[in-house]
Amino acid sequence: MLLVLAGAFAGGLVSGLTGFGTGLTALPIWLLGLAPPLASPLVVICSLVSQFQTLPAIWHAIDRRRCLSGPLPTIWAGLRGWGKDERRAVFQAFSTAILSFALLAQAAAGLMSVELGRLVLVALPGTVIGSFIGRRLYTRLDTAKFEKAVLTLLFISGLMLLASGLVAKLG
Repeated sequence: MLLVLAGAFAGGLVSGLTGFGTGLTALPIWLLGLAPPLASPLVVICSLVSQFQTLPAIWHAIDRRRCLSGPLPTIWAGLRGWGKDERRAVFQAFSTAILSFALLAQAAAGLMSVELGRLVLVALPGTVIGSFIGRRLYTRLDTAKFEKAVLTLLFISGLMLLASGLVAKLG
């Protein structure tokens, strides 16, 4: 349970700071102790909680025409020279929409269970507190520091995925 809470806090913190990244941060932690059929919907639920908690703060910057996501739009948003709110709006608006769809798809596939419900109850406090702290940190960043935070997140999450892959292969 401590593993679930720690992953939720880390994921919430990163998501509150950058507008995305719950799965990139929490999933490598959770996969150390949870089966993928439990970890996957847990990521989606905690991601949505974090998105809905922080979305009102950047609502003013959301432009529906810019809500594409993935590597190309992320690079494009960086090359356009947009400020941190505009970049975050692109990331977060798309993430909220795709995560909502993923939750519905996982529910239709029968991945929602009583065990998952228990894990959600353990994870929610970590997600909410982490998102709150991350959002507070976000307000203190200028655009350059925000960009560094996003790039650092991507680098660290890549390392964590490699580490969890090695642990799985060795264990």
